[in-house]
Amino acid sequence: MKPSKRISVIGAGSIGSMFGGLIEFHHPELEVVLIARGEHCRAMYDRGSIELRGDWGRRQVPIVASSAPADVVGSDIVLFTVKTQDTRSTAMLFADAFGDAVVVSLQNGINQHQLSEFVRTDRWMVGITSTNMEIVEPASWRASERVLVPSVRFPRTCLPR
Repeated sequence: MKPSKRISVIGAGSIGSMFGGLIEFHHPELEVVLIARGEHCRAMYDRGSIELRGDWGRRQVPIVASSAPADVVGSDIVLFTVKTQDTRSTAMLFADAFGDAVVVSLQNGINQHQLSEFVRTDRWMVGITSTNMEIVEPASWRASERVLVPSVRFPRTCLPR
């Protein structure tokens, strides 16, 4: 059975992996792809899962991991969670892969001016998170407090039916 919607997370470090993993855990009907690089990407790819820790305990969550822009193509939603200083270069690298996806910036800065160069203004949104996450080891993250996204609203057309 084909997933109803596809969500890609570009910049799957602590924040991106935690949100992507929690989406996959709570909504397995969605296809979630974590886009990362280096040691974390290799560990997630090799294991085929990530470990999430928090006040809920530990969860092993099956996940698809990649570093390739081609794996973002066809996404309905893209969570953009790269570090502020990497916004422009990463958006440029993935610009052709965004297509008609809604791009949601969950970053540690205000980067609309940089994203608007590469994402249609009717297709991006800005979110805020109030949480603290840390890398335990490659492919394993811990949330030290409740995970909150208080200000993101997705267009109705992006949500599963």
